[in-house]
Amino acid sequence: MKILLSQLLQGSLLALCVAMPSQRMQASSQPTDDLAVDDVQDQDNMPRPAKFPGFNNMIQTSDPPTDSTVPADAAFNATCRHVTLNGYGRVGETTLEADCKDRHGVWWHTAINLNNCIGNSHGSLVYSPGGNFDKTCRPCFIDGTQPGKDVLLKCNCLEKPGAVPMYTSLQIGTMVDDVLAVKPVGAQFTCGSYNGTKSPFL
Repeated sequence: MKILLSQLLQGSLLALCVAMPSQRMQASSQPTDDLAVDDVQDQDNMPRPAKFPGFNNMIQTSDPPTDSTVPADAAFNATCRHVTLNGYGRVGETTLEADCKDRHGVWWHTAINLNNCIGNSHGSLVYSPGGNFDKTCRPCFIDGTQPGKDVLLKCNCLEKPGAVPMYTSLQIGTMVDDVLAVKPVGAQFTCGSYNGTKSPFL
């Protein structure tokens, strides 16, 4: 009788030991509600990506300025910004470009080939229709594009073939008392009767 009871106890203990590991495995394979909530909270509290200079910043600042905005690089009585001289040194292609606003505060991109307006007279820049100054004047650059400053075209020009280039400058803009002066009119660069290009600001 004692032997029979001992065998029954041993069999019950063995069955219990076999069942317990499988129950623990099933319990561990199913996530609890607490773990799921913690995961969501961790995702919500993760730091957002930093906005580094570059593309993100360009997106934020690419909107055209309003009429009440005076950009830091404004010129021509604060009506133009991003004033640049292009043409890459190629003869006949020296072009003044800028973004200018009209009287309604709408911004436009305008460009004018300065060879249609400026010439070289004995080493000095002068206003001259079809003057083609960059045949004998280079390099050139634009200076004074800050608000309230006179905008100047500056070049090294030849007085005559074979001569030493001379430094010279020419004021452009609305402050110049010359009908041939390069200036923005209605957000479009003009000089005399010649009009530059004008396209919507993008």
